[in-house]
Amino acid sequence: MWLWIVLVPVVLVALAFVVGSLLPERYSAEKSVEIDLPIDEVWRRLHDPKRFPMSGNMCRGVEELPSENGLAVWEERMGGSALRVRNVAESEPSHLHRELVDTVVPFRSDCEFWIEPSGDGTRVRCRNDVALRSGTWHVPLFRISMSLFGGAGAAIDSYLGGIGSDRGSR
Repeated sequence: MWLWIVLVPVVLVALAFVVGSLLPERYSAEKSVEIDLPIDEVWRRLHDPKRFPMSGNMCRGVEELPSENGLAVWEERMGGSALRVRNVAESEPSHLHRELVDTVVPFRSDCEFWIEPSGDGTRVRCRNDVALRSGTWHVPLFRISMSLFGGAGAAIDSYLGGIGSDRGSR
């Protein structure tokens, strides 16, 4: 009996790693949301990583880094890892292109926002392209999570939900 108690969890963990390693490396999603805030306020919130971090509730702190090509760069600490976020291109207040790279897991996200007035509020459309390359033991588990919980789309929903809220993520 004790053999089953030990063997079943070991087999399940091994199965998770095998299945996760066979899942796709890339995930994409595009979402559009209406936010009941004026476009200039949405733009301001998109540029306030301390109040509205890309990593949402996982964020334990934000450190602003030197800008690159006049565009903001920062790091969001998440416990044992950090997410380096870099604005790649922007046209105020209608377009923002951002790159996110994890410092531990071989994770990269290419996130692009299109912002436009919509009645008394703002419509934000976002495309999120995520790549989870092999390389660390974390990857199969992250791929399972991305597949089960809507990964790239869930991240957009969470982030834009925070942008549209009164208090932000922190």
